[in-house]
Amino acid sequence: MCAAIAAARQGTKVVLVQNRPVLGGNSSSEVRVPVAGATGLMHNRFARETGIIGELLVENQYRNKAGNVLIWDALLLEWVKRETNIRLLLNTEVHQVRSTPLNEPGTAAISELVAWTSGAETEWTISSKVYIDCTGDGFVGASAGAQFRLGREAKAETNEQWAQPAADAYSLGSTILFYTKKSDVAVPFVKPSFAIDIKAAGVPISRIDAADDSGAKYWWIEYGGMLNTIDDYDVIRDELWGIVYGIWDHIKNSGRFDADHLTLEWVGTVPGKRESRRLTGDYTITQTDVMNQRSYADTVTFGGWSVDLHDPGGAYAQGTPDRHMVSDGVFDIPYRALYSKNVANLLFAGRNISTTHAGNGATRVMATCAAMGEVVGTAGALCVANDLSPRQVGSERIDDLQQTLLRADASMIGVSNKDPGDMARHAEVSASSYLKEIALADAAPEDRRSLNTDLSILVPVHPQVDGVDLKIDVHRPTTLRAELWNTGTGRNYIPGDLIATLDIELAEGDDQWISANFDWRPNDPQNALVVLRENPDVSMHMSKDYVFGILTAEKAKDLPNKWYQKDGSNHTPPAPIQWAIRNLNRTSPVMRLRSLTEAYSPEKVANGKSRPDSGPNLWMSERSDGPEWIELRWAEPRSVGEVLVTFNDDVNERLHNLFRYETDFRVIPEIVKNYTLEVEGAQGWELIVSVDGNRQRRRRHVLETPVATTALRIVCMETNGSPYKQIVEVRVYE
Repeated sequence: MCAAIAAARQGTKVVLVQNRPVLGGNSSSEVRVPVAGATGLMHNRFARETGIIGELLVENQYRNKAGNVLIWDALLLEWVKRETNIRLLLNTEVHQVRSTPLNEPGTAAISELVAWTSGAETEWTISSKVYIDCTGDGFVGASAGAQFRLGREAKAETNEQWAQPAADAYSLGSTILFYTKKSDVAVPFVKPSFAIDIKAAGVPISRIDAADDSGAKYWWIEYGGMLNTIDDYDVIRDELWGIVYGIWDHIKNSGRFDADHLTLEWVGTVPGKRESRRLTGDYTITQTDVMNQRSYADTVTFGGWSVDLHDPGGAYAQGTPDRHMVSDGVFDIPYRALYSKNVANLLFAGRNISTTHAGNGATRVMATCAAMGEVVGTAGALCVANDLSPRQVGSERIDDLQQTLLRADASMIGVSNKDPGDMARHAEVSASSYLKEIALADAAPEDRRSLNTDLSILVPVHPQVDGVDLKIDVHRPTTLRAELWNTGTGRNYIPGDLIATLDIELAEGDDQWISANFDWRPNDPQNALVVLRENPDVSMHMSKDYVFGILTAEKAKDLPNKWYQKDGSNHTPPAPIQWAIRNLNRTSPVMRLRSLTEAYSPEKVANGKSRPDSGPNLWMSERSDGPEWIELRWAEPRSVGEVLVTFNDDVNERLHNLFRYETDFRVIPEIVKNYTLEVEGAQGWELIVSVDGNRQRRRRHVLETPVATTALRIVCMETNGSPYKQIVEVRVYE
C-alpha cells in the first residue's frame, strides 16, 4: 500500500492488487496485529517512522485514539482512494506470472501478471515496466523464477551469532489472535470438538495469565515454525484455531479466572505470518549488520526492532518462547536488499526482502515494512520515468532516490538534504526568538521521585555543557555520584564513553538546588547523558515541562533473561533495554543547564536534517503564548511556487494503530495548529497561505501563481498544546 501511494505521488500510474477485502495485511481487521517499527518496545529514542506510515499513524491518533480496528481499515482505504493515480483491485489474487528469459542464464524479466477478482468474476492481465512484490510470501518473485531462501542458515555460511550449526527448514511460526468482551450476564462456553486439550497437548499453563484480551497479549499463540508456512497453511490455521479455543476453554472453565461474564468477540480467520520466502537481492541483510548498525552508501530507510526470534515449537515450546538481541540504536536498510538479484524488473518490500532468517527477525515488523514500501514505490517511479531497471537506479541514480525520499519526508537517517532546487538551503534564516536557556519548570508537591535506581538525562550539547543544576530533596546527609557520558554515535541514546565523574556532598534538606559542574566542549554538536547513580537518600523533583530533545530514562531492574547482548550473552540486558523511558515519557527532573545552547537555533530548519541526529535538529521558540515566526531571506528576489513545512510530531512518541495503550492526546502537542505563510512585498508582509486546525507533520503548499520575493515568513500562531513553537524543516521551490 505504501509502495503504491509513493509511486502515485511521483506521478506514476499504479495498479494495487490486494488478495483480501481490506488493506493493511497483518494490521487489518482480519488479523489485528498492532503496527510496530523502529521505536521497538520504546527502547529506541526518536525512532518513529515518518513519511506515509508516519502520516497514517499521526492521523489515526486523531481519528482513532482508542484503536478501533475498523476505523484503521477505513483510514487505509481512504489514503489509497484519494490517490487518483492508483487503480485498486481488492479481493484479487495473482495466480499467474509470465516472464521472459534474458541473455544471462538464470535471469528473467516479468512481462505480465494474470489475476482473478472473486465476486466480480473478472480476470485481469496486468502489464508494467516494473513490478513490486509486497505479498509477504514472495509469490510474484518466486513465480517469475526469482532466487529466494526458506528456513534458517548455517553459521558456516553467515557467521551470525544466532545462525544454526546446520541449515534447516524451520522458520518463525504464524499466529491467530482473539478479542474478548464483557457481558452484563454470565455467558457459558462449550468448547467445539476441534478445541485442543491444552494440558494434554503441552501448552504451558503459566503463559495463560490474562482472561481478557483486545490487543496482542497472546502473541505467543504461534504454530508452524517446524512446517512450511506456505504449503501447510491450512494445517497451521486449523491447529491455531484449536489452540485458541482450547485456551479460551481453560480461561472460561478451569476456575482460575473470573471469567463468567466474558465472551469471545472475535477470533482471527487468517493466520498472521511472520516468515516464509525471503527473496534474494544484490545484498542480504544479516543479524551482524543489524547489531553492528552497519552503514551503506545506498541506505534508504531504517529499522529498530530487535532481532526477535521465536522457538519453532511456538505455543508448545516449553522454555521462553522468544529471545531478543538489541542493537544500540536504529540500523540502516540498503536499497540493494529491495530488488531481485535475477529478475530484472522486480522490486520488493515487507517481510519477503533479502535477509537471512536472523536478519528477518529485525526487519519484518510492519512500520519498517511500510517504510521499505515507500522506498520501492519511489524507486519504481524513477525506473518508469527514466527507463531504468531497479539495479540501475541503485548504481546510477541512488542520490536521486535518496533526495526524492527526503523531499517526501520518508524515514531516513544519516543522509542530508542536498536538493539543488531547494532555495531554503541558500537563505539566511532568522526567527522572532529561539530557545537558548533550558530550564524545566518546578514540579507540584506530589511530583517527587526517589532515586532508587540510576537515572539518565539526555541533553543537547551545542556548543558546550558547563554543568546542570537539579532540584532535589535530601533525606539524610549523603554523597551523590553524577557522571557525564557521550552517546557513542549521533543516532544512539545510551551511555557511550564516560566524560567526567563527580561526587557531590549533600546536606539534609528539601527543595535544594545542587550543581553538577561539568565542563565539556566537543568538536561537533551532539547529545550527552547526565547519569545520576542510585541513591535512596535523594528524591528528584520531576517536571512535566516537556522540551523536545530532553529525555529521562531509568535503569530497569529484574528484567527477564530473554534480552541478549550482541555477544550472545543474556546475564545483563542490552543498554537500550536497561535504560527504560516508558515510565518517564514527557517527564524530566526539574533542572537548568548552566550554559546557553544553540541546539534550537533558526538555521536548523535548513541544515539538511529532518529528524533528530546528534541533536534535536529543529527550531524551537522561547516559551510563548503569542505568535512566533521564522524567516528565510535571500540576497536577490526568488520566485516562490512551492513551500514544504515540516512540523515537530515528536518522533519519540510511540503510536499504535490498534488498541494496546492510549496517549493523553489526540494530536501531538508540538505540532503547530494555526499558521500563515507571508512574503515580503513592496508594501510590507503579504499573506499567501493561512492554515487553521493542522494536525499533520508535513504540509505542502503549492501556490496558484508563483510569487517573486526576497523573504518568506512562517508565522506560528498556535500549537496543539506545547508552549513552544517548533519547525523541523522548511523547503522552498520555484
